[in-house]
Amino acid sequence: MNNEQQEVFYHVREWCTKRLHNPDIEPLRLFVTGGAGTEPDENIDEIHTLITAFTGAAAVNVGGVTIHSAFGIGTQSNSLNDHLSCDKLNSYRCKLHSLKLLFVDEVSLIQAKLWGAMHARLTQIMGIHSNTAIFGNVGIIAIGDFYQCSPVASSSIYSSLLWSDHFEYIELKINERQKTNSSFSQMLNRIRKLKKKEDMDKEDRDSLEKCHRRYLHKEYHSEALHLFARNAQVDAHN
Repeated sequence: MNNEQQEVFYHVREWCTKRLHNPDIEPLRLFVTGGAGTEPDENIDEIHTLITAFTGAAAVNVGGVTIHSAFGIGTQSNSLNDHLSCDKLNSYRCKLHSLKLLFVDEVSLIQAKLWGAMHARLTQIMGIHSNTAIFGNVGIIAIGDFYQCSPVASSSIYSSLLWSDHFEYIELKINERQKTNSSFSQMLNRIRKLKKKEDMDKEDRDSLEKCHRRYLHKEYHSEALHLFARNAQVDAHN
């Protein structure tokens, strides 16, 4: 871990230590974000807890399970708030009764309705009946980048009252993948923060076009990584 990642780790570890000695401590609410290469989910491997993500692929990458699977939430919009049967509720309570900290990866993909369903389900499982308690008083570390993919045809969680004003914000800025090429790293971050219809910096555009010309003329290392949007392009390249 780099220095930024270590700060996040020790911040979480400090809360965990306090939680062991004081069960009534305020639940941790932390949002860790950063551009590509800052690897905010690198800290996940260091703390044993329940790890979830929106998609199956993301869950596999972090060694976790999907949100829907973890809490018995339906995958269709009209089934998000379905109640658990008594047997299923007891089963989830047996598995999660001691849960104190929850990781949620790729948080930018989560729709506001699903975020609300998570709150309702955790409240039900933990048996918390308080108007001031959210997510069953379980600590949450949300990880992701809102400059990346947003929910498909739905509102993002930052439109939810269960998100605003509840989470401490930490942004990682050290790009681990490009730390030896600061100019390229800075260009990527500028592109990441471009607004819709905003013109790209001319130097950045020229740099990308230069890379594209190198690709067209096959002037690159034979093992260079290639990214394509469509399977047909992958097949053509291979």
